[in-house]
Order: sequence, then structure tokens, then C-alpha cells
Amino acid sequence: MFPSLFFVFDLLFLICSCCCSFSLLLLTPLKTDSRFFNFYITSRTHFKLNGSIIIYFINGSVNTGNSYDFITFLQVVDILFLIFCFLCLRTDHEQPEDKNNCAHHQKRWPDLHFVRTENWDATTLDGYLEVARVLLEHRADVNACHLEAGSTPLHYAVIKNEREMAELLLTHGADVGATYRNGETPLHLAADRGYRDIVEVLLERGADVNARNRDGEAALDEAAEKGYRDTSAVLLEKGAPVNARNPETGATPLNAAAARGHAEVVELLLANGADLNLRDRAGRAPVENAARLEQSSVVRVLLGKGARGSPALLEEAVRRGQTRMVEVLIAGGFDPNARTKAGATPLNDAALKGYYEIARILVGSGADVHARNAEGATPLHDAALSGSRDIAALLLERGADRDARESESGATPLYDAASMGRIEVVKLLVEKGADVNAPNKAGQTPLKAALTNGFDTVAAVLRANGGR
Repeated sequence: MFPSLFFVFDLLFLICSCCCSFSLLLLTPLKTDSRFFNFYITSRTHFKLNGSIIIYFINGSVNTGNSYDFITFLQVVDILFLIFCFLCLRTDHEQPEDKNNCAHHQKRWPDLHFVRTENWDATTLDGYLEVARVLLEHRADVNACHLEAGSTPLHYAVIKNEREMAELLLTHGADVGATYRNGETPLHLAADRGYRDIVEVLLERGADVNARNRDGEAALDEAAEKGYRDTSAVLLEKGAPVNARNPETGATPLNAAAARGHAEVVELLLANGADLNLRDRAGRAPVENAARLEQSSVVRVLLGKGARGSPALLEEAVRRGQTRMVEVLIAGGFDPNARTKAGATPLNDAALKGYYEIARILVGSGADVHARNAEGATPLHDAALSGSRDIAALLLERGADRDARESESGATPLYDAASMGRIEVVKLLVEKGADVNAPNKAGQTPLKAALTNGFDTVAAVLRANGGR
């Protein structure tokens, strides 16, 4: 009895399935009321295209949910559900389309985003052109927005770099200026990923080259910041303003490219009239942003084009230990003897930090080994304090005064080295003939300073060389 009953159910299913499927194909205008349910039919047997299982949607909408495989599970509830859906079909009233109102097209996962119920692969992500054509022919909403992200199928096609899919969607009325998430248009997404071909397609279809997202970035800002030269060139050819400022940061595309170290993009922007000296809201010119972020190749390009940044750039590069940047800045015309607000020279700072390579570059570029800071200390005093024997030796080779006295304390380099326990510098200075008994203004000798601070080994060296 039961096998016969299931045979009857199987037969009823086949009849109902065929009737409903062909009815849907013939009655294209039919739509469902999405307030009740989203009608779909999956059939491994009746409808196959490019190896994908096709779902025919009414009103271009489907929610993520369970996939009903009617061939595998021939149950009464399947047939009842199919009959129920068929009976509920009705024609909706046409609604005026408002491309600027995403809420009119909102669904959690619109049909053009997903078409395969087996693993929910995205049509526009996997490039199923034929599937998309079928859906579009059956009135799928080309501008349907994801309920949470607000993305349209065109956004997904751009993200995947599917040019043909993007062209198909645009041909069927996709909104080229649709925004989602942070106000990003398809053009923003293409520029941010360096998809030159899709950028060209979008611009040909009317994309606004000046559109900005909520961070104030235009497409050229994104392409320049990511270093996409060819994409930036296309945007410039299509009229993107080269000196337009980000309303949030005040930065130009040149500033964005310079800060990220994209020398080729910087050269492209300069060739198209970018202003070298426009400053962002922080008051920094492109060369200053590039220098602070140690983008030496960009700094070289900008300085070669005549950019002039703050004299403090060299001071900052020295203090950060940016050897390569110091070389570039000096080669670009920065003064190795320029003084900081505290009165120190770059060589003072390098010696105090113990940066030998930077000190060598500065000395080789004409830095004054006798220059004194605000306290009257020479670079040799600073080398003695830091304990850098190599820098001290370099300075002495260039004629630094081994017995120079600080203006305020009267201390010599040997006194500073002894008071800090810098035994290697003490040995060097003694070897070079420094006065081991030269007192400071308080009358303390290097030996007394070493003993006071507990540096017995240093004191022994000084005593062995006549220290008192």
C-alpha cells in the first residue's frame, strides 16, 4: 500500500513541477509579493545551464534560506509547498524606479548576487554571464541592494574584476553611481584595486570621476594612494582634477602618492600639473610627508622638481636614524649645518644619538665639527656622552678640539666621558693627548667625577695616565 501511495505522490510531483515550471516561463510578468515569500524553483532535471542549477525568481528577489531539492526528497510537504506558491502568484503594481533610493531595491541577497543553491556561489563573483542574462530577462532587479552592506550586483562584478559582467549589468540599467558601505561607488572600488579596464568601462558609462566617499576620497585619490599608475593615468585623461583636495584631510592625490612612496605615480601627477607645494590640513607639503615616512625615492623626485620642505626635515631624519633619508636630503640641497630650535646642528644630534653612519655622511658633506649647541657643547662632547668611540675618532680625525670646554659647565669631552663611565671614549681621548686633569667650572677633574659616580675602572685608567 505504502509503495503505491508514494508512487502516486511521485507522479503528482512530476505533473505539478512541470506545470509550474512552464507556467513561470510563459508568464514572465508574474511577480510575488515579497512581503509573504520569495518564490523559487530548483530543478536538477528540467533546467540546467553551463553546469549550474538555475533558480527562476519572480520579482527578482530571494532570501538566503533552505534549498529544496525536489528530486531527492519527494515528500508531501514539498508538493504542498509548491502548490501553495503557485496559488499565491499574483501581479504586483509597478513601482516607480528611484535609482537614488537603495531602499527601493533592498534584499538580503538579491538574485543577481546569488544563483546556485548548492553552495550559493555569487553570479557576479564567478562570472556566470549566461545565468545573469536569464535572470535579467526574467525581470531581475539589476539595482537590487544587499540589505546590510547596500552593495549592488555591479559592485560585486567590479570587486571580482569581471569586465563583461559589469558591461552586461550596465547595459541593463545598473546604476553606475550606486554607493555602499563608506559611500564607495563602483568607480572607487575599481580604482582602489587598480582595475584599469573596468575604470574605463565605468567612465564611458557616465561614472562621476569627482565622486567622493565618506572619507572624502575621489577615485584618483584611491588609485594614487595604492600606486596604480595606469589607472591614475586613465582617470587623469578622463578629467580627474590633479590638484583637488580631500575635504576631510586637505590632501591632494600627490600628497597621497608621496606619503605611500609611489614614485612613478608622483612623476605622473607632476607631469599632469600637480602642485608641489600644496599642503594638507596638518600643514605638510608632499615632500614633508614623504620624508617623515622615509620614502626616499619620492623625496628625491620631489626635490629634483624643485620642492622645498621645512629645514626641520633633516633634523627629524637624523633623530630617527634615517640614514638613507639624510643622504637624499643633503643631496637635495639641505644645509648640514642648519640649527634646530634648540641650537643644535644635525651633527650634534647624530653624535648624541650614536649614529655613526649619519655622522660620517654629515662630516663628509661639510658639517662643522666645531659647531656648538645652546649649552656650548661640541659634537665631540655629544659623542663622549653617548659613548660612541667611532664617532669620537671620526671627529678627532677631522680636527675636533679634544679639550674644548662647554660654555655653561666648563666640562671637557674627557670630563663628560669619565662622568658617564664611557671607558672606550676615555681611553681614546687619553691616547689622543687630552688633558686628564682639566677641571670644570666647579673645580672637579675627570678623575673625581669618575670616582664620585662609582666608575672605578675609568678612574684606574685616568690614574695610570696622571689623573688627580
